Amino acid sequence: MGVDKFNHEGYFDPTTYEALTNIHREEMAADKKAAYLPLVYVCSPYAGDVKTNVNVYASAFK
Repeated sequence: MGVDKFNHEGYFDPTTYEALTNIHREEMAADKKAAYLPLVYVCSPYAGDVKTNVNVYASAFK
């Protein structure tokens, strides 16, 4: 998106230019931040004796 430094009548308008440039910059930063989704791997030793594991983990997270 190109932000024009001039208004619709052709006059230089630095206030509007700065405001629109800042908005555009913030939108681009938000898009980049939203695009970053790290992969998360969950490793669990939950195998074998199910009853014992349920009791151990249930008591650990209370």
